[in-house]
Amino acid sequence: METLGRIIKRFLGLTDNIFFDRLTKSIYYAETNISTEKKKKSANSWFSSPYAHARRPAGLGASPPKRPFSPGDLRYIMLKTKYRLKRKADFARIYRRGRYFFTPSLVLRFLSNDKDFSRFALVISAKITPKATLRNQLKRQLSEIIRLNFTHIGVGFDLLLAAKKPLLTQDFTAKKASLISLFKQAKLWQN
Repeated sequence: METLGRIIKRFLGLTDNIFFDRLTKSIYYAETNISTEKKKKSANSWFSSPYAHARRPAGLGASPPKRPFSPGDLRYIMLKTKYRLKRKADFARIYRRGRYFFTPSLVLRFLSNDKDFSRFALVISAKITPKATLRNQLKRQLSEIIRLNFTHIGVGFDLLLAAKKPLLTQDFTAKKASLISLFKQAKLWQN
C-alpha cells in the first residue's frame, strides 16, 4: 500500500527532495501509530472543569453573557447598503449641484435623487483627526443617529454629511442634537 507522502512525491515529480522524504516518514509514522481508543482525561489537565473561565458559561453551545446596550456604545448597526452612497459620480453630482447647510460641527450637502428612499454618505477627513479609529468611531456614531431617526428624515434625497473638528469633542447626545438641527435647518426633518 502506498502512503500519502509517496503519492504526493509522485504527483509533484519530486524524487530528491529532503523535505518530502521527511514528510513521507512522518506521515507513515502517523498512519501506523493511530490509536483507536479515546484519550482519558488526565487529573493534571490545565482546565479541570467546564467552569475554568469564570465569565464563560459551561457547554460548547452557550454564548457569552450580553452587556446592556447604551446609546453611546460603539457597537452600532450600520445603514443598509441600499441607503449608502458609494459611487464617485454621485459624490461629484452632489458637490456640483447640491444645496449646502452647515453647523459648527457638521456640513450637509444634498440633492434630490428621484427614488422613494434617501441615501447617505459620511465624509470624515484625515484633517479632522489622523487616527483612523476615531474617524471610524465618528462614522459609526453618525450612521447610528441616522439609522435611529431614519423615519424622520425626508425621502428622495442623496445626502452627504461632512464632519468638522468640533465634532470630536462632542458626546453622543450633542452629536445627535447637532445633526437633527442641521436636518431641520435644511427642512429635511419630518415629525
